[in-house]
Amino acid sequence: NRRSRVPGSSSATPPANAQEVRVGAYVVNIGKFDLGAGSYAIDFYLTFDSDGELPKGYATDKTSELSFEFINGRAASVELLETDGKISVYRILANLYVPVDLRRYPFDRQAITIQLEDKRRRDSEIRFASSPNDTGLDEDVVIIGWTAQPLRSEYRDHVYPDGVFHRCQFTIPLERTGITAPLRVFVPLFCF
Repeated sequence: NRRSRVPGSSSATPPANAQEVRVGAYVVNIGKFDLGAGSYAIDFYLTFDSDGELPKGYATDKTSELSFEFINGRAASVELLETDGKISVYRILANLYVPVDLRRYPFDRQAITIQLEDKRRRDSEIRFASSPNDTGLDEDVVIIGWTAQPLRSEYRDHVYPDGVFHRCQFTIPLERTGITAPLRVFVPLFCF
């Protein structure tokens, strides 16, 4: 990979000459959420929008030329649906991962995320921003055993040994559905 993964963040003032690219994610399907591995498949539309021309690699249908990458996994398929140079819409199926905290199981809450960064451009060259009209969670999305809360977006700097990169993160908070999980834990214990 192009840089070592070292955790950290910076709240430095955004560079004035960085190009702003608005990013939206509209989730249409979430595959099995495997708590043991912290893995899930997610199907979504990803929109990039800029006042000027989009940076190179944000309006291409060639996977090898894409300038963005998913920090918490890999895209299984990327399809460019439309572009006019200033706006690009992709349909993406990605296999992603998230750390799982089971300390409060079966009353735990989890979150599914999509984390995106530019592969080469630092925060001095590109900054991501919100695109609320292109961001959301389809009402037909079902995650068995969980209730999905509205999708949230967050934008921040991430510090690596070779520089600061701007990160876009979409988060879907999850809460357990009803009392099925506690029943599965406590009923067998009570019977025993």
